[in-house]
Amino acid sequence: MENNKLKYATQNLYLIDKEEHIIGDYLYDKYKELIGKIEGLVVELPEYDIKFLAITQGGFLNIQGKKILVPRQACEIKDIGKVIAVFSKQTIQDAPSPLNINNLKKSEELLILDYFGF
Repeated sequence: MENNKLKYATQNLYLIDKEEHIIGDYLYDKYKELIGKIEGLVVELPEYDIKFLAITQGGFLNIQGKKILVPRQACEIKDIGKVIAVFSKQTIQDAPSPLNINNLKKSEELLILDYFGF
């Protein structure tokens, strides 16, 4: 059984550094094209270090879209409400997505990191 000390947070928890309170901010690609709103963060316990930013692509009305995780080290906080990724929108949209973001397996984490070159 895979054991992973990751937690999905949908609120800016007090245990996360204040400078890293980016849930609700917008993620842009390297060309400054809007990708989507940051809906949550995957943090590593017990330090609450941010590993991934979570966004959803697609989806309409009550149909869920594809949940995408972007490595934190691939993103830079620019301004209030604005985070820039080093990848194109298409690259991010084509990324593998986890089966269950609330129970991210180590193999899924490694697959996503490998896809982005980390």
